[in-house]
Order: sequence, then C-alpha cells, then structure tokens
Amino acid sequence: MDSEKTHIRLVSDLHLEFYKTKILSMESIDSSYLSEKVIPSDIRDSNTHLVMAGDILLIKDIDLFLPFFKSLSNRFKTVIWIFGNHEWF
Repeated sequence: MDSEKTHIRLVSDLHLEFYKTKILSMESIDSSYLSEKVIPSDIRDSNTHLVMAGDILLIKDIDLFLPFFKSLSNRFKTVIWIFGNHEWF
C-alpha cells in the first residue's frame, strides 16, 4: 500500500525571513500556522523524510522560528536541513 512506503519531500528557498514581520506581530505563534502555509500537509507526511535544501531562513532568526521546526518535526518522519548561502546573511 502506498501510505506504507517511505517518501522524500524536498523543499528549498523558503526564505522565511519574509514571514518575520507577521510572526513578530502575532501575540502567540500557532506552531502549525507557518508550517502548513509554507509546506502544505500531505497524507503521507508521517512516512516522509523532509529535506530542506538551503535558503530556509536567516540563521540569526532561528529562535523566532522554533515553533515552525517543532511543528515539522512532529509532522514528518525525519527533517534534514542543509544550509544554503542565505542562512549566513
């Protein structure tokens, strides 16, 4: 059955820094809000390895996006983040 297979989902160039103003204006961050908006759910997510291949966010803002990463970690079997050049800006 297809739902039992392990899948790989690849995303890159999310540039979450453009969501920073929105997140800062929220009184409390719904941990699934951004993850669902940026990476829409799929019924296979629990059997999927998510590979985030660079240019995800500015590493200096990582604390602000911890709810985003926690939500992804709860949704996917594995989350792998490979830094790109924009992480270092």
